[in-house]
Amino acid sequence: MVTPSRLLRVQLAAELSGLLVLRRVAAAPTDLPAPRVVEVTRRRSTSESWSELETADVVVGTPNVLSPSYAEVTAPPEDLFDLVIFDEAHHTPATTYSEVLKAFPAAAVVLFTATPFRRDRHPLPGVPAYTYGLAQALEEGVLAPVTFIPVDAGSENQADRDLALATRAAERMHSPEHQRAGSRILARTASVDHATQLIDVYRAAGLEMALVTASTTARGLRRALDSVRDGFHAGFMSVGVLGEGFDFPALKIGVYHQRHASLPATLQFLGRLSRPLPLEVPAELLAVRQEVDDETRDLYSSDVAWASLVPALADAAAAGESERRNYVRSFDPAPKDPLSLAAIRPRKDVQVFELSDSAGLDLAGDIAHIAGAPVMYHGTDAAQELAVIVTEHLDRPAWLDADTLDRYRYELHVAYYDKQYQLLFVHGTRDATIRQLLAAFGYADPIQVDPAWLDRLLTSVAIADYHSVGMRSARAAGGRLAAYRMMAGAGVNNAVLPSETRSYGTGHAIARVRNPMTATSATVGGTAAVAAGITSLGVSYGRAKVFSPDLAQLLDFKRWCHRLGELASMHGSVAPSGPPGLAILSPRKISAFPDDPYLVLVDPSLIGRGLTLVDPVTGVLAALEETQFSANREAPHLLELRAQMPSGPTWLASQSTSGDIGTEQDWEVQDPSGDVTLLSELLADTPITVFYPSGSSTMGHVLFQPRSTYPPIPAAMVEDWPYSKCDITAEHKDAAPGFKTVKESTPDTLGASHHFVVDDDRAGEVADLVTIDNSNPSLPTISLLHLKASSKAQPGARVDDLYEVLGQACRSVVWLDTARLAKRLLARLETGSVVRRGDPVDVTKLLRLWVETPVAAKWIISVVQPGLSAAAVNSGTNIHIMLNDLLEWVVQHDATPLVHPHSV
Repeated sequence: MVTPSRLLRVQLAAELSGLLVLRRVAAAPTDLPAPRVVEVTRRRSTSESWSELETADVVVGTPNVLSPSYAEVTAPPEDLFDLVIFDEAHHTPATTYSEVLKAFPAAAVVLFTATPFRRDRHPLPGVPAYTYGLAQALEEGVLAPVTFIPVDAGSENQADRDLALATRAAERMHSPEHQRAGSRILARTASVDHATQLIDVYRAAGLEMALVTASTTARGLRRALDSVRDGFHAGFMSVGVLGEGFDFPALKIGVYHQRHASLPATLQFLGRLSRPLPLEVPAELLAVRQEVDDETRDLYSSDVAWASLVPALADAAAAGESERRNYVRSFDPAPKDPLSLAAIRPRKDVQVFELSDSAGLDLAGDIAHIAGAPVMYHGTDAAQELAVIVTEHLDRPAWLDADTLDRYRYELHVAYYDKQYQLLFVHGTRDATIRQLLAAFGYADPIQVDPAWLDRLLTSVAIADYHSVGMRSARAAGGRLAAYRMMAGAGVNNAVLPSETRSYGTGHAIARVRNPMTATSATVGGTAAVAAGITSLGVSYGRAKVFSPDLAQLLDFKRWCHRLGELASMHGSVAPSGPPGLAILSPRKISAFPDDPYLVLVDPSLIGRGLTLVDPVTGVLAALEETQFSANREAPHLLELRAQMPSGPTWLASQSTSGDIGTEQDWEVQDPSGDVTLLSELLADTPITVFYPSGSSTMGHVLFQPRSTYPPIPAAMVEDWPYSKCDITAEHKDAAPGFKTVKESTPDTLGASHHFVVDDDRAGEVADLVTIDNSNPSLPTISLLHLKASSKAQPGARVDDLYEVLGQACRSVVWLDTARLAKRLLARLETGSVVRRGDPVDVTKLLRLWVETPVAAKWIISVVQPGLSAAAVNSGTNIHIMLNDLLEWVVQHDATPLVHPHSV
């Protein structure tokens, strides 16, 4: 018999020597001779020491003296025992126990435990042969119910609480029923120092207690047992060692000075008190109510008898564990040692995909490799709804060119197909790996759930508050506009500014919620009073992810995923505008492209990397920064994309609402290292942003819509000109007789502070006109002026007049760097651009100086459009929205925007 502690070893040896319980319950005849019992107290270090046990009928010891896992223990003869019994058998996965198990391969083995599940979820060997429920034990009188007696200390001071508990224990000890039954006390704390102090506290209350700790010797344990049994001591002051398996029926008063932190330990402690006595004395637990929380809160939440609470909790735990074990046994194929499905606990972290037609989905199909790694296990449950895939990866340090430090790393992938809601939930490592896995399942073109599905999910749970919110730029990021902004901490619900609702959409949201597995309560007004069962639930809109911080066994993971589908379906097809309680909108899948795209921006992460575009047909190449991108709405579900090189070649492609880009003749993209990719692939991986007059924008397959209204255009941004003697319909040529073109009249309108004016009006331009005010050489003022003629002779409020010029103005933010601008203008002046104001020699000298020694500058980006009436700037039309977009975009790049409409 293998038992975990010296105390239990002493008890078992004494019990077996007299067959006391077996005779009492008539399981052994009264005339059966007592067995020869040997209590092993020292390690078996020689073969002879094992041979000394051959004359015994029963050997009782701890793994500490029996296990060959210790170097000092010699391997025993394999046929020494016919039967090996493990007491408290939930310890058997531990090496010290498992080595005892392996040492006697021919022996029958029986495991006994009242703890059918381990906190680490490692499985027990064998299969359940017999289960005796706690409720049945109470009904049959094998155990007695335990009643909670709350003690009000009236103070948070530990010394005051200790005295109140000891005083109340003494009162109960001296009560007639406990005096008549000879009850004893079991007091528990967490440290030896505290236990030593409590001895004096109990003595002051009139009770002498026997101190028992992990360092108490076997002889000291026997003395303590005898002194408590004989009444010299009122009970035990324990520091954890009188837990599992200890049998002393006279213990009827339990006192918690420092409670256990977990439910299993609490149940074990209660088990010490629940052994019945013939006089039917009540079993009682004394504790300060305020100290009991976490997993044990339900146990102490009221003054009712434990007869109703404890059996329900303990039996539910045992039944649940049995159900989980039966579930993992259903997997085909069963995994080989050492992998155990019962021990697998994926994090609640999934990507969610829609399946309109599941005919091609096969979770059980043969998969040999995923992401270049061999699959060491792939199995599915009996319903073929959940698949588990474990891959094996050989890792080698990047700095080592040898296999001496190679090691294996294992990755877990779990896929659950919810047939009811036509959803596929996938837990994995990286998005690319998940897509390879889905392709292997026969789902080659996976469709992520619409962001509205995530909104419906959040709307259906009881949200207490948000503790993390991420905002993804609804425009190409740069300058002050971060590609992604994250806010964390209390009160993030109210931290989103109104202006940010136009520049950002929800990227992710993490909220404190009532556990969706234990309660169903929709939020009211975006918040809910959440009491028990608090957890975190997060969503990521860009990746269609749902996540919680906790882990789950496979059956619980499957149920959690199904619950997500159930919650998201509670509101049908209703599409909330965003996460409840947040002012910012979440993106949406593009159902149809908005009308009139007027601006296409390449992601700034691609700018400045030295990327070169190459037309394979003509061999012409151009820097990415020199290439102008535009878009046209060909059909509701299709955008025509156009890229124009300065030297003429044009790239044409189409983008669908799914974000896919197709082209008949692709361009190559070369980076400075020589790597080559295709332009369509680059823009699919790093989506362009397309702007529309309505204020919306698209990025890949998602649409961002602004929530708030746009403020008036500030007066400082508008500088209207009279455009006298100007043919506003002629941009740079063919003006009416006696009139100037828009470009000719602009330098005349500019003040004298614009010392230098460079005309760069041609393909690949920085701007139509670049002006420099160098009165402060350490901080010059540089203006990039973008000019466009009016479509009609009279100024008005025509959106068409602004499309192209606003797009040019927004794109020119890439030149807001003096060194980059100077290098570009020097090259352009050599190939056709001209200086319209100032000495060309002075201009060239200044630009070369900036190339060698860049300086900071005040930047102005101006839009010159005489076809726009000054009165139309704040007219409330789409012009107002487009100018607001220009304003915010330019300001976010630390420049000043200016608009020059017609003053009439």
